[in-house]
Formats: sequence, C-alpha cells, structure tokens
Amino acid sequence: MNSNSASLGSQNPAPEHSESSLPALHAARSGNRRSTRSEATRTHILNTARNLFNEYGTAAVSTNRIAAELGMSPGNLYYHYAGKRDIIRDLLAEMIAQYAQHWEQGGAGDQVPGLDHLRQGMLHGSELAWRYRFFGRELVALLRADAELATAYRQAYQHRMAQWSAAAEQLVQLGLLQPQSPLPDLTAAVWLVTENWFTFLEITGEADRPDKVSRQLEVVYAVLEPHLTPAARQLWKDRDRDEA
Repeated sequence: MNSNSASLGSQNPAPEHSESSLPALHAARSGNRRSTRSEATRTHILNTARNLFNEYGTAAVSTNRIAAELGMSPGNLYYHYAGKRDIIRDLLAEMIAQYAQHWEQGGAGDQVPGLDHLRQGMLHGSELAWRYRFFGRELVALLRADAELATAYRQAYQHRMAQWSAAAEQLVQLGLLQPQSPLPDLTAAVWLVTENWFTFLEITGEADRPDKVSRQLEVVYAVLEPHLTPAARQLWKDRDRDEA
C-alpha cells in the first residue's frame, strides 16, 4: 500500500458502530420497545382494575376477573403483577403521584398565594377521590390488611399535612387567616372533611354523584369561615363565583 492510500485510509471516519455491536444495539432498542409495551399494559391493567374496584369493591374482584375484563390470560396478568395486593399498591402510588404533581405545579400564578393553592389542591383532591373512590370506601380495611400500603399512605398523609400547614401559615402572614384554634387542629379538621367525605357520601347514599363529591369544598369553607378575615371570606366567595 502506498503512502497516499495509507493517508486516505486514515482520513476515512471509523464506522459509528461495528458489525459486532449491531446485535446489541438491536437488542437494546427491542428492549426499549418491550419496556414501553409493558408499561402500557400495566397502565391498562391499573385502569381496568380501578374501574372494577370502584364498581364492585376489591373483595368481589379477583385477578382472574381483571384478566377476563382485559381479554388476557391470568398468566399474562401475573407477568406484570404478582397479585391483587400489588395492583392496589400501585393504584395508591398513582393517586398520590397525581396529587403531588398537581400541587407542585400549582401556586406559581396564584393571585392570592396560599388561598388559591389550597382551594385548587382540595378541588383536585375531590376529583381524585371520585376517580379512586374504592379507597374512600375501603381505606381502613385496606390499610389494616397491608402494612406496606399503610406505610405509603401515612407518609403521603404527613407530606400533605405539611403542605397544607405551610399554605395556612402563608394565609396567616397575609392577614387572611386568624385561627381561633391551634393551627394544627384547624388543618386536621380540614383534612378530616376532605379525606372522609366519600365515606360520608357512602353512608348517605350519594356516593354515585360527582356533584356531591365536589361539594366538600363548601363544607371545608364552613370549617374555615370562623377563622377567615372578612377580606378572605370575600376572596373565597369570589373564587366560588368564578368557578361556577
């Protein structure tokens, strides 16, 4: 080989991938596609299970029934979930994540910091309560039956209480909230209404009405009203009118 040939050869760029690397690249891409398909299947399983749990309750819905509703074999479902308990855990994680994402995205453009954020958080919470309403009906029993589920729920509860307490402190600093009771007690009272509202509707036979689910904000206002300043009460009513 002459020097010119050698020079030209050295200037040619090396192939981006050697032939020996192509099977590995193909496998990686195939793995990504499989992962995407698997994630889509898991989401489909969760959505179907949630709908069945909402309609019939968790005790009446077996994994075989979920698989039948999906049109897949029980073995295929077990490939994604070891059992119903894991499905319920993922549904709780999904609900917690959706609330957290909404809360983190809110607040930045609020006209009244604290008040708007708290209201929007509660409104979104009522929407989630309807979407995952089987939790409202069965929460205590589910937590007693699964220690891991209970731990996840209680961690989320503590985090949400910290968020609400921070929003309440902000209202105090803005002169919109003048607590007549210790602030932790007031925050706990609001949480009791929002977290147990669906149980109340189950007792009164109104749990199948979304408009009754969203009415919890009116009851929250009844709890907060004695502690709000006149300016805050007017702002709350203005928000009610704007959202009507």
